[in-house]
Amino acid sequence: AEAGVSAIPNPLINIMLQGRHDTFPKRRGLTRVKEMLALGIRVGWGQDCVLDPWYSLGTADMLDVAFMGLHVVQMSSPAD
Repeated sequence: AEAGVSAIPNPLINIMLQGRHDTFPKRRGLTRVKEMLALGIRVGWGQDCVLDPWYSLGTADMLDVAFMGLHVVQMSSPAD
């Protein structure tokens, strides 16, 4: 936080690709958003794959990205 660093996880593609070859238990494939926020690091959501070969479901709808990100990091309360 002191260095002015920000993080921009891409939840849709990260969840789809990371850990896909794992057996049980499967990794979530997303960085530690809550922990970064607690440290004062700025966090925003991003989407880097829009209708491309790696993730053909990308629509550039940032509400979809935010909803997925919030669900995956389990941030569902007003305090989050």
